[in-house]
Amino acid sequence: MKFKSVPGRVVHKKIRKCGKIKIVVWFRFDSDGYAVIDESKVTASDLIKLKSKFEVVKEELSYQELQSKYTEKTGHSAVGMKKKDLIKELEG
Repeated sequence: MKFKSVPGRVVHKKIRKCGKIKIVVWFRFDSDGYAVIDESKVTASDLIKLKSKFEVVKEELSYQELQSKYTEKTGHSAVGMKKKDLIKELEG
């Protein structure tokens, strides 16, 4: 998932170890103001907090990526389909 904020911003996270709370650097926004987070390594509650605090940027997929996702989802080949039709099928 890709977030947008102030360039160079540092996001901290509280971690509990042995009954003590430790604050560590979680991630940092790059010089353009974007940060990419792996959703599989983030808990659901942390993801909700991140979505409420930062702007979520949708990533554009290439035509080949859309074709492969369509094939995985439906089991049919996506050869000859238009990009907007692939997007419509995947969202619906």
